[in-house]
Amino acid sequence: LLLAAGALVTDRNMSQVFGSLTHVVNNRAVNELKLGYAGFAWYTDPVVRWDGSRARDSLGAPSIVLRGYTIGLNYALSPQTLSQDVFSIRDDFSYSFTKAGRHDMKIGGEFLGNFWDIYWMQGYINGQLDATLGPIPANIEELIPVWDDPATWNLGPLSPLTRQYSVGVGEPQFHNPWHIYGAWVQDDWAVTRRLTLNLGLRYDVQRGAFGETLGVVIDP
Repeated sequence: LLLAAGALVTDRNMSQVFGSLTHVVNNRAVNELKLGYAGFAWYTDPVVRWDGSRARDSLGAPSIVLRGYTIGLNYALSPQTLSQDVFSIRDDFSYSFTKAGRHDMKIGGEFLGNFWDIYWMQGYINGQLDATLGPIPANIEELIPVWDDPATWNLGPLSPLTRQYSVGVGEPQFHNPWHIYGAWVQDDWAVTRRLTLNLGLRYDVQRGAFGETLGVVIDP
């Protein structure tokens, strides 16, 4: 049972939705509007927590490293959340006409809103007690009577065996939104039956790719 104290629960989920509306304006013009959403989330949660809660914002138990095995949280980057939500909108307007040849034109634009929500632990933010200066105490089952309830743990007698205690500090949660804008114009110009010019121009702007909009608060 003590070995199971370091167990983790991992959950992944994703969802998508997409819609398209096509409007035939007349025999020369068509407008197409597209809307979409795609979401993905990854969660890693420790089974053992200080308060017994399973809420993702509650701290896990510390990691107690003994000779031979580890009790409590045995993974530095947990709990952990990586979620992404992407909203998209795109519009294409097509128009055909004849002037010095046939023109099939398309004008359009799109927006992608990419929102990251990240909860990433700064090392052992729950604490790690390295008690490997000696063998495991013979009464370890009395010191750790309930493997998944840290409130019952008695860590005082481990002091003579303790080599060091490590803890990570800082704010583990941050948001990193990306905003992508695009616009284009295209003209397939059939100058003659044997000559067609494919002309086009596109411009894209992306904000947030380098974390310039990233908001992180680090506690001193």
